[in-house]
Amino acid sequence: MDSTEVSGTSDLRSIRSGTTNNTSSEVRLFFSVHNTIRKSNPGFREGRLFAFMLRVKKILSYLMDIPIREVESTISGKLKLTLVNGRYCLSTQHAVYSFDTQYVSYRIAFEQLHIGERSVRKALILGYGLGSISKLLNLKHHLYPAITAVELDPQVIGLAKQYGYLPESVKLTEADAYAFMLQCCEQYDLINADLYVDDTTPSQFEKTEFLYALKKCLTPGGLLLFSRFYNQEHHRRLTEAFLQGAFSTVFPQARTIHAQGNLMLVWENI
Repeated sequence: MDSTEVSGTSDLRSIRSGTTNNTSSEVRLFFSVHNTIRKSNPGFREGRLFAFMLRVKKILSYLMDIPIREVESTISGKLKLTLVNGRYCLSTQHAVYSFDTQYVSYRIAFEQLHIGERSVRKALILGYGLGSISKLLNLKHHLYPAITAVELDPQVIGLAKQYGYLPESVKLTEADAYAFMLQCCEQYDLINADLYVDDTTPSQFEKTEFLYALKKCLTPGGLLLFSRFYNQEHHRRLTEAFLQGAFSTVFPQARTIHAQGNLMLVWENI
């Protein structure tokens, strides 16, 4: 998950400065016609007109942020799905859950780790969102592992199935990542822990028993990436305490990658 300051979810102004408040009368007219047609035609979503409207929205999203859906989640609060530069961005009030291949924290970490040069046959993603991590692996680094994905929030899963990246190589499971790891008997070449509720990492994911479960499920030579917020003072304080405490106890040779508003904790099983 990326911070809103990095990926710009407070209506994404940091991505495209100044355009959100300059909506033209033509754009407002487009949405008025779009909504009228949608309400009057129950089969609209299945028709050619819907596909055309979606293409127009994607074009307009290079000029302004296009709201697509808002969903209330009992886990994450309000989820906002927005089109930005032709890509779907899923965000909460304070964080970006998914942003296509523009997912900054993992994009930077994968590049610095030269992930495309590694042998990754099986991968585990804890906290799937709309599938940014799997899309980065496939499309940016040309890695096509069998992916097990764990996502707790059913509303996020519903959005992923409709708008996200879900190739056949991804097995998406609705489950609590903590319970999943304590019962996990498989090993993976790459484990990505992207575990947040809004901008908070739940405390159970800082327990040593969870960290030892991650360690047990890494193959020899396998790689663990554990994402943490690092953009504000209280985030930095909590992350440093976790890094110097439980994480270093379980992973004494861990290193870090600064990914703008995130700190990626990295451990290789060598």
